[in-house]
Amino acid sequence: MPPQRAQRLGAGLAVQIALSGIYDRIANLTYCSRVFHPDLDNDSDFQNSSGFLVLPPLTTISARWQPHGMSTSKPNTLVQPYLSFGGRCEEALEFYRTALGAQVLMLMRFKESPEPQPAMPSCFDDKVMHASFRIGETTLMASDGMCDGKASFEGFSLSITVPDEAEAERVFTALAEGGLVSMPLEKTFWAPKFGMLQDRFGVGWMVSVEHKP
Repeated sequence: MPPQRAQRLGAGLAVQIALSGIYDRIANLTYCSRVFHPDLDNDSDFQNSSGFLVLPPLTTISARWQPHGMSTSKPNTLVQPYLSFGGRCEEALEFYRTALGAQVLMLMRFKESPEPQPAMPSCFDDKVMHASFRIGETTLMASDGMCDGKASFEGFSLSITVPDEAEAERVFTALAEGGLVSMPLEKTFWAPKFGMLQDRFGVGWMVSVEHKP
């Protein structure tokens, strides 16, 4: 195997291992979403220069917050989509802010990690290691993943329900810009208007108007 290719493969493996450990740590901390800690809005100690929340030192974390139990028997159990954008996460967040009024709750770059990874390529520094954002009442999570430009969102769609047809038209048009419409908005037997599309990042969406008996 050529030395340069071996080096690239080694760096890729190191990134995978680092991401795996970092994501495991993130998944077990309650501060990843203001769903659990709405008072974080007033805590300037954990904001970067852009105003987004960043990870504090782990000693501070353990002193202030306890890990969120993953037991599904608890009433506040949540299932949240986690989207990996292959290096376009920040662009996607801005797109959803414009199209859907998404609010970024937390954003941490690789260079802001409390556990720096020496083997991580420097090109990852400004990429998004973890972010959470809210659309309506739903909180989603996202990252740049492996930053390989190969984001794949197959086998699922995000479903968004809006109160009226005018809002459905607006949302559908905004999401479809630069994307692909698979089913135009139209009346169905289950909704006044329903349509499906893939946005410019490849994320599938189903847009529905709320059914009113």
